[in-house]
Amino acid sequence: MSRFASELREDGSFGPKHQDLASYVKVPTLFLAAGRWDLADRVLGFVTQRFLQPDGDVRTPGEERSIDPLLAACPAYANGWIAAAAQRLGRFELSEPTWAHLRRYFHPDLGGCCIEGPHAPDASRHVDILLTAHLGLCALHFGQGEIAHRAEQLLVRFLDQQPEPATRLLLRMDDRGDLVKQFAAEQAFRHVVVAEASDQAWFSIAYPIAFLGLLHRVTTSGEALRAARGYLDFALACPALAGDPQAHQVAWAAAILGDITESPRYFDLSMAIARSLMAGQGSAGLWRDGEVPPHACFDHSAETALWLLEIARVAPIATRPERPRAEVSTTTAHRRGVGAWSLRHHRTADPHGDA
Repeated sequence: MSRFASELREDGSFGPKHQDLASYVKVPTLFLAAGRWDLADRVLGFVTQRFLQPDGDVRTPGEERSIDPLLAACPAYANGWIAAAAQRLGRFELSEPTWAHLRRYFHPDLGGCCIEGPHAPDASRHVDILLTAHLGLCALHFGQGEIAHRAEQLLVRFLDQQPEPATRLLLRMDDRGDLVKQFAAEQAFRHVVVAEASDQAWFSIAYPIAFLGLLHRVTTSGEALRAARGYLDFALACPALAGDPQAHQVAWAAAILGDITESPRYFDLSMAIARSLMAGQGSAGLWRDGEVPPHACFDHSAETALWLLEIARVAPIATRPERPRAEVSTTTAHRRGVGAWSLRHHRTADPHGDA
């Protein structure tokens, strides 16, 4: 955290080495989690000035989106991070257009988030687990109960349709609602997580666990909790996951579900990953500094630090001997990243309507 704070300039940028969107997507949320709302506001001001487009999209000028391959391949991903952070901070001039743009990716038939671009009736669109959970989590911040509920339903469907649930998790679904089982070998990372393999897309497991767990907190949905446990049980069956620095999202998700279920297995997984992450932090406060380009280092370091902070918030709660199980209050929900609204009785009529 201190490294990011020390390098932040008055204009909200990190200087000439950090001109790409990837350096900024997750930093505002990190600053919010650390209580530095002033710094988050400064960064979001720079994001608005440099990256916000007239249609509500965020992308690097001169690039199709970003030089980062994940942001380039998943157009909706950056919008979700920026929209949620801006909404929490009250920067509605940024949150409203970015959320409106993100809603265009909602697949009205399947209920998930399109990968290739905004939904179009005459264009083929795939949905995937990661972006669907990301859209659902963002919907919680905006009080969009119907979108969150539809995302929940699709993530349950993804889990229940897996042909080999003990050994691999297919990540994509086509327009017809069928899991995508055929893909080129070089595209496997974006299509499947193999339990016995290393270097997998662990974030595709983490986001549905976290979203479904947080949704369960505010709706008490049994299906959301069942699916969250199903995804996390798959993660527990992946021997390479706990020692992989790319599994930081799983540590956060496991802490959330450990807090909800009081399962030692879930909490132990979160702590095992967290210890590995802390051991991998460089002396200058960053992760992978000098190993990857500056934008990738900032992106990875900001998210790793964020999830460690979020785990620290959950950890004392998870180990407390007695905890009330009442409905989550506005303050508690916002602190845990759910947003400021209960969705127990909230269902919007039109997923494409205004927030």
